[in-house]
Amino acid sequence: MRWVAMSTRPAGGVMTDYDILNVGWRAPQPVPARLSTLESHVPAVVIGTAREFQRAAEFFETFKVPTKPAERERFTSKRGVVHLSDMALVNYGIDQGLFDKQHLAFGYREVRGEEAPLVHFSHSAVHLRGGGKGRNALMRAALRDVEGGTWKNV
Repeated sequence: MRWVAMSTRPAGGVMTDYDILNVGWRAPQPVPARLSTLESHVPAVVIGTAREFQRAAEFFETFKVPTKPAERERFTSKRGVVHLSDMALVNYGIDQGLFDKQHLAFGYREVRGEEAPLVHFSHSAVHLRGGGKGRNALMRAALRDVEGGTWKNV
């Protein structure tokens, strides 16, 4: 639904997950002509025109899971159940040349993310690198560091 919602914004724009912290990014103007994820293949931060968000929503709606086992495996969980998400479909779309990707956003304490302007406090990043602290506590601490000028995503 969030992709459809973005398609109703006349100029398009930037769509983020709730667990993205902007520590220094300024949205480019104008919005790029092609839909682009800003955290590599993860659609935690996506920028595009209204038409591009509509195109993505239509791609999701009309997508057919491949029938060939080798291709179907990409959408199959370890339990053998087909699992589709916007992340799986965007990743597939990037591989098929339908969408673009950049790497401006990095996961919390991700390698090479020290100067990242956007930080994703994803479930896996918090679990792997959060030292047992919860997402909200980590984001509040990071925000204090940003405001104090001491933030580094390390």
